[in-house]
Amino acid sequence: MNLPSHLNSKVLKACLLASITFVLNGCSDEEKAPPPPKGTVNLDSLKVGSLEDNFKRAVITFVLDSNKNAVIGDSVQYMSRSKDRKGGTVLARCRAGKCFQLTSVYAPPITKDEGLEKMKNMLPANAPPQDKVDDKQVIEGKVDNPEEIYYFGEDYKVFLTYSDKTAQKIRDVRAVDRNLEKDFIDMLRATSEKPDNSQPPAQADTDKKADKSTTSNTTQGKSKKN
Repeated sequence: MNLPSHLNSKVLKACLLASITFVLNGCSDEEKAPPPPKGTVNLDSLKVGSLEDNFKRAVITFVLDSNKNAVIGDSVQYMSRSKDRKGGTVLARCRAGKCFQLTSVYAPPITKDEGLEKMKNMLPANAPPQDKVDDKQVIEGKVDNPEEIYYFGEDYKVFLTYSDKTAQKIRDVRAVDRNLEKDFIDMLRATSEKPDNSQPPAQADTDKKADKSTTSNTTQGKSKKN
């Protein structure tokens, strides 16, 4: 069927517009930004309070920290093999299947604005608004690496640690899930209160005193003989 020339032009324009719309709609955000390869994770997308599996499965990005303080109680710490986009090494302390402390350490240090940006990125989307700042150490200027503590309700707190007393550059940013941290501290206290052996502490003290008394008596006996 032959259409008038002005209709042919309209039809061509409509087809062209439909093709462009199809192409644009076909390219979703997920297709533009494919997920990271298996065994890796985007360091800049990590949030405090996230599942430990995020670190455990990312065997290319993370490794269990070999530092002597990496294992505390029943918690473990993971350390990134690579750096975040600001050049920071990421440390994630986890227990009971969740990360309750997320830290980025920078060498060289970063600016405060960059530190504040990192702080926001470490917190989950549902974090309460910031309601308090403790900058006492910065004001006093007495410690070598003063800290500013930012509080987000009762749920989260973030430490900005400066590289020196001038408080110009940020050495590390540490985000903490306060509820998960409380559980961790309670566990440590409960563990430290348990005796190292089955003998009651009072009985153990009595035995120590008895040993000292025996030693003293033995020494006195030797002195009399001499």
